[in-house]
Amino acid sequence: MLACALFPLCLGFVYLKLDTSKESGIQNRLGLFFFVCLQVIFFNTNCMEVFIRDFARFRQERFKGYYCTSAYFLSKVFCEILPVRMFPVIVFLPMLYLMAGLKFDISALLIWEVVWLATSIASCGISILTGVVFNQLDLASLFTCLIYSCMMAFSGYLLNMVSTWRLLSWLRYLSIFWYAFSAQSINELMGVEFCSPVKLSPSQQHSRAMSGVDFAVMDDDVIQNSTTSRLQSW
Repeated sequence: MLACALFPLCLGFVYLKLDTSKESGIQNRLGLFFFVCLQVIFFNTNCMEVFIRDFARFRQERFKGYYCTSAYFLSKVFCEILPVRMFPVIVFLPMLYLMAGLKFDISALLIWEVVWLATSIASCGISILTGVVFNQLDLASLFTCLIYSCMMAFSGYLLNMVSTWRLLSWLRYLSIFWYAFSAQSINELMGVEFCSPVKLSPSQQHSRAMSGVDFAVMDDDVIQNSTTSRLQSW
C-alpha cells in the first residue's frame, strides 16, 4: 500500500502543473496517461496468485461440500481482489489529477476515476483468467505479460493506428490500453486550447505542432483541431 501511495506522489511531482503550450502541454499529458495506464494494468498481474495459491485447499474443501465453485469465486473477487485493486485508484489517483493540473472540472475528474477503475477491473480479469487456465504461477505470469505487451503496442501512443497495416489495426479494439488511453486523452484534450491565436500567411494555412496535433486557419484565426482530427483517428 505504501508503494501505491508513493507512485502518484512521485509522478505528480514529475508532471506538476502541466502547461498548455503546444510544444509540451499535449505531449506531457499523453505521456502521463500512458504511464498511469502502465501502472494500473501491471499492478494487477499478481491477481492470479489468489487462485493458484489456494487451489489445493479449494479442491479439498469443495470435495467435502463446504461451498460451491461460484460462491468461492465470487467471495474471492468481491472480498479480496476488487477492494485491494480499487482502493488505490479511488484514493490516490485523484491526488495525481490535482497535482498535474489537469482539466479543473468535476465531470472530467469523475471520468478520470471511472476509466481507471474499469481499466483496473479489466486487467484483474485477464490476470485471473490466465491464472485459472495455466494453474502455474511462472507460466501464468509469462503469458499475462505477453498479453499486456501486445496490447501496449496497439495503445495508440507507441504506434500510429492510421498508418498501421489494415490487417493489424483492428487489434487495437482488443487492447485495454487503447480504450483507457483514448478515453483519458479525449476527456482531457476536448475543449482545451494549447496555442495562442497567431497571424499566418496564406502559405501557412496548415501547420503542425510539435506534438503532432493539427491546426487549421480560418479567417486569419487559428482554430485548434486536436480533438477532431487526432482523436477521431484513434
